[in-house]
Amino acid sequence: MLEAGLAPTVFERRKNPGGLWAPPEKDLDGNQLNPGMKTNSSLLCNSFSDWFPYGEDKFMGHSEAWAVGEYLKGFAERYLSGGVLRLGCRVVSVAPEGPEDACSWRVGFRDAEGGEHEEIFDFLVIASGTQSEAYIPHIEDLKKFPGKAIHSSKYAAEEIFPVDDDKPRRILVIGGLLSGSEIPAELALRVSSLPEGRRDKFEILHLFSQPFWILPKILPFMNEKDPQAPR
Repeated sequence: MLEAGLAPTVFERRKNPGGLWAPPEKDLDGNQLNPGMKTNSSLLCNSFSDWFPYGEDKFMGHSEAWAVGEYLKGFAERYLSGGVLRLGCRVVSVAPEGPEDACSWRVGFRDAEGGEHEEIFDFLVIASGTQSEAYIPHIEDLKKFPGKAIHSSKYAAEEIFPVDDDKPRRILVIGGLLSGSEIPAELALRVSSLPEGRRDKFEILHLFSQPFWILPKILPFMNEKDPQAPR
């Protein structure tokens, strides 16, 4: 929009730019990524053509979520100055203003200090993200499930699979897209890295309707407590 000569204003409810890649915030609704989550591509692949302030060490390798967030923050500081990006502003209302053939938009928002405001804009773009809210399909019997049920956005390997806990576990992962493919692969690597006598206590089941993604795990996985375990 800036390149086309328009004057955009971006309202962002988070305190940092980057959406899912932004640092987690307390009391914030919606999905928030674990900063240490590995991406499935390098930082170079996630960059814009006019902003890459790094050396060759960032060309290859799988980036972590916090690094992508820092990159986007740096991009915003360089190119989105002058009030283009309003951080900590939550849009609370949107309504058409004027005749239908030439209407504007009255946008109500709450700023970072809690103040209520309204402004008029010529055009409106809603870019709230398809992955901002966790979606769990309605399954009637799920509320009867005696175990622990979580969405993939809340997945933490150390909580689901403590390496120093021998309690038997049966783990079911439902879904065959990105998270649904990577989570059971990581869990299987954790089981394979255990001493042989402990592996039979764990069972991992993966249920999906159609395998959209095939992402073989090729990164080395080291068990720090047992360097001799399989990688």
